[in-house]
Amino acid sequence: MIKHRIAWTVAGTAVLLVTALLIIGRTPIKIVFAALQPTDHFVAFAGEPRVLFEPGAETLANAVAQALPDAVSAVETRQYLPFSEPVTVYVCESLESFARYSPAKQAGGIVVNNRLFISPKLEASPQRIAGIVTHELSHLHLRQHIGSAWSTSPAWFLEGLAVYVSAGGGAERVSEAQAIEAILRGEHFEPEMKGGVFFRKSGSSYGLTPHMFYRQSALFVTFLRERHAEEFRALIVKVTQGVAFDEAFMSAYSMPPQDLWGDFLRNLNGEQRALRGEFSRSAVQARCVGRTLRVRKNCSPHHTVLNTGGSGAIGASGERNRPEGGPPTRVLSRHQTIISIFFARSASLR
Repeated sequence: MIKHRIAWTVAGTAVLLVTALLIIGRTPIKIVFAALQPTDHFVAFAGEPRVLFEPGAETLANAVAQALPDAVSAVETRQYLPFSEPVTVYVCESLESFARYSPAKQAGGIVVNNRLFISPKLEASPQRIAGIVTHELSHLHLRQHIGSAWSTSPAWFLEGLAVYVSAGGGAERVSEAQAIEAILRGEHFEPEMKGGVFFRKSGSSYGLTPHMFYRQSALFVTFLRERHAEEFRALIVKVTQGVAFDEAFMSAYSMPPQDLWGDFLRNLNGEQRALRGEFSRSAVQARCVGRTLRVRKNCSPHHTVLNTGGSGAIGASGERNRPEGGPPTRVLSRHQTIISIFFARSASLR
């Protein structure tokens, strides 16, 4: 009798678990299966044993091996701590193979069960390899330090941090200017405080493509870093120590991210109004990374001249006049100029 009860209890629990997974979606099931896939057949790349590859993926493995040292350095520098475990990158030979290890087969790279896998789709766009490796290493770094506690962080923070650390990796299809234009149109995410394993909000939650979501998130993360450098460092360190994201954010900034998002939007809108002439047309000067940026109006209403010094200007023919020995002058679009002024001002207020 007791055995029957135990059997029914186990069976009932299994049915409930499967039903819950089916209701939530297939992704959790895919993650479980991907995490269980063996990697014994991957071979160490000569000269860079941290890169393992499937036979046939030697060319991609070579590119990953070349990018890895700088990628590791970037992550450890911008996330303020070394990796807590040895770094290993697995390079897949085929899309079918990558799909076995990744619940998102369209991705260029993914971290599952603290293992980083690179898709052979990157062979078609080699310029993305370094950025994607760095992006995924940002995720691996956090997961090594805090394990499953990474799920308490919202997607905008995790992806925005990874794009920030990798200088755009994972968001290549959307420029900063395009992301700003969308934000100013009201097409943007909302920076919530909590993450979650099953019901985490992503770009699709706000009608955004993945690359748009990643780029907008990176702009906000960069704003948090440039405007509040010490607070940003405190946030990253606390999250890396396993403190829940909402607690870490409030401890570091003493206000929720929604309040800082309001500051972020006001700055973007203010710079747009300035460029439309609602503010003074005089030169806007800001100290940025030890230099002075001078932005002044060109005769075109859609472009601005960014001069990093010297007296170069654009002549009547539209050509750039560069004074002898002076730095180059380049023409920026209106939204590129917003980016330049916005982050220059943020840096000057640190």
